[in-house]
Amino acid sequence: IRATTPAGAIAALDAMRERPDSVADLATIDVPTLVLVGAEDSLTPPIGARRLARAIEGAGFVEIEDAGHVSALEAPDAVTRALRRFLATPR
Repeated sequence: IRATTPAGAIAALDAMRERPDSVADLATIDVPTLVLVGAEDSLTPPIGARRLARAIEGAGFVEIEDAGHVSALEAPDAVTRALRRFLATPR
């Protein structure tokens, strides 16, 4: 994994700060949705991910233990199991 430069981190944070709030748009999502988050994610913590899942009607939620912000790399087996369960669930 490449390290983020201070300038790159600042640019990313500035972009996130300036983007419009789209929380209200979550209620318009009408496709199967899974919100998946690492239990140790300090950048986008589980509490925020739970809010996203609650705002999307019928969304699934999975918290991956022993994983942080890059859960697919940190716990690939657990992420794969969660995705397989989600994809196998009839809708």
